[in-house]
Amino acid sequence: EEEEEEETNEEGKTVESDDETNSSLSLLSIYYSNKKADVDDFDWAVQCICGQDDDDGEAMVGCDNCVRWQHVECLYPRTKKAPEGKFLCTVCLPRETELSPGEARAYQAYMKKQKEKGAIRLTRSA
Repeated sequence: EEEEEEETNEEGKTVESDDETNSSLSLLSIYYSNKKADVDDFDWAVQCICGQDDDDGEAMVGCDNCVRWQHVECLYPRTKKAPEGKFLCTVCLPRETELSPGEARAYQAYMKKQKEKGAIRLTRSA
């Protein structure tokens, strides 16, 4: 009988190389390529950490690598200003943000209620 060599990762742990694993990886690859295509089909798309996917009139910053736009206040709640220079969205450059997705959702829900009450007017700089 032929002995199969076990593949190991950088940490020395055995890596499964059966058909089921390869099938799962193929499905993940298809899923993520389809997710990217969904966004890339547009000239721009809102895809913020708060879950917002439409332009609600809030100040946003656009990714210099893809077509995604995200709320400035969800990403930079302290300064409420977009960074100078090149900006990469949290999809192109995954990173921790000042607000968690849950906090960003709560913040946007609060802002929506304030707008509905007329307590806040949208001010976009041209």
